[in-house]
Amino acid sequence: MMIQEPVPEFVPPQQEAALWHAYRSSGDLNCRDLLLDRYLPFARMLAAIAYRQRYGDEAEFDDYLHFAAVALIEAMETFDPGREVPFTAFAAWRIRGGISDGVASYSDKQRQLQAQRRLAQRIDSLAEDEAEPSVRQAFAQLATVAVGLALGMLLEDSGMVEPDESMHFIAPAYHPIELEQLRRRIHVHVDRLPEREARLVKYHYFHGLRFDEVAELFEISKGRVSQLHKQALERLRHLLNQESLQTLEY
Repeated sequence: MMIQEPVPEFVPPQQEAALWHAYRSSGDLNCRDLLLDRYLPFARMLAAIAYRQRYGDEAEFDDYLHFAAVALIEAMETFDPGREVPFTAFAAWRIRGGISDGVASYSDKQRQLQAQRRLAQRIDSLAEDEAEPSVRQAFAQLATVAVGLALGMLLEDSGMVEPDESMHFIAPAYHPIELEQLRRRIHVHVDRLPEREARLVKYHYFHGLRFDEVAELFEISKGRVSQLHKQALERLRHLLNQESLQTLEY
C-alpha cells in the first residue's frame, strides 16, 4: 500500500516565499522560527512513518524524532529557495536519510545513554541550587522534581504536535481515557505559556530537540534553557491546579 506523503498546513506560496527570502537575505530569526514551526510537524510525520516501518527496536520513537528534527534544521540551512524546488521535496529525502543513518549507527547502549542524558537535563533544570537545604526544603525540592518529571513524561508521551488521528498509534491502546484527557489538557495549556516557554516545550518534548539544540535556536545559553524549562513546567503545574480548583467549585 502506498503511503501518502504528509503535507504541512497550507500557507500561500507568496507568504512562504517571503519568509524564505527574509531569512536568506537578512537572517531574520523570526522568519526562521515561523518556517521551523511550519515544518517540524512534517518532520515528525516522516519520523512516525519510518518508526512504523522499522525492522528492529534499536531506537525508540523519541530517537527517530530527534534524527528527523536535526535533519530538518540542516535542510533549512542549505535550502536555496531560488531553485524553485518545494522545500518538502528538498527536505524529505534528507530527513529520511538522517533517520536511516541515525538508526543504523545506533546501539542499545547509545539509546540508554541518550535516555539518561534527557532525564539528567530535566532533573538539573528542576532542582534548586541550595548549598545546604533543610529537611523541609529537601522534601519540597524532591516534590518539585517529581511533579516536573511526571509532567515531562506526559508531555513526551503525548504524541501531539497537532491533535492528529494519524499519530495515535504512538500512545499505547491500554492507556486509560483519563490519562489521554489529561494529556490533551496539558497540550491546551502549553499554548497558554509565554511564547518562548511554549516553543521550548514543543521543541524539546514534541519534536525531540535536546536542550543544547534549543539553546542554539534561541541563541541563548544552555543554562538559560534549563531555567526556561523549569519555569514552563512550574507554570503548567499552576495552570492545571487552577483548572482543578475551578472544576471543584462547579
